[in-house]
Amino acid sequence: MADLNDTGVTQTPRRLNPARRHVRARIGSVDLTNEIERESLVDRTLDEFGRVDLLVNNAGVGSMEKYSDIDWEDVKYQVVLNLVAPMHLSRLVLDDMLSRGSGKIVNISTIAASMAMPRLVTYGTTKDGLEHFTSALRKELKGTGVSASTVIPGGIADTGMTRSLEARSGVKLDGAMARGMMSADEVAADVIGVIKKDRAEKVSAKGGAIIRAFPSVGEAMMKKMILPIMDAAAKSDEKTGRRASDPTTEELVA
Repeated sequence: MADLNDTGVTQTPRRLNPARRHVRARIGSVDLTNEIERESLVDRTLDEFGRVDLLVNNAGVGSMEKYSDIDWEDVKYQVVLNLVAPMHLSRLVLDDMLSRGSGKIVNISTIAASMAMPRLVTYGTTKDGLEHFTSALRKELKGTGVSASTVIPGGIADTGMTRSLEARSGVKLDGAMARGMMSADEVAADVIGVIKKDRAEKVSAKGGAIIRAFPSVGEAMMKKMILPIMDAAAKSDEKTGRRASDPTTEELVA
């Protein structure tokens, strides 16, 4: 397991409790936007464990700025972390998986990729691209024993991203918004489900099937409930000078 920040590196082993589950676990601090660190992560994993059976690409970051205002470095940061890194890591593990005729790649997208939303131009684009990559790769791998799947959650409660959004906007995500969110455990269960059943994708987001079929419905809901909060967060970011490429320690978890 890889995490960008030291907090995640120290907390994850305790939550995983590998001794109780009779597994060996290694958790390290890795900057997944760095190509050399990505290659080193896979090399170390193969050296220690001898194989990679499963790759879950979960790291991601988004910016609330309007695209006309966003710093170009922030655009590149989101594209590399949300799309290039999963593509590269997938390529790095494929040789091992294909040589054994066994392996699974799971990429975590977002229901936001199904909607064209202001302030999520770059984020939505990268996640939409990730879904296309996963779908095409799955078809290319058919018959090899290796496959790729996508899990598509909605908002996830009590994560670095949601805590950061609340802190920066000054708005508590409760009421109808809280009821529309998922728990991290629910997302993890869906990841396990697509692995066991080898499903192409799982739309985990509450109301996700309707949003996928009728994006305008989701866009209207987002405009009414979420956009004002993103506006407030963006104004806060402007005052503090916060940038997507300089995230808080809780926002990125891989």
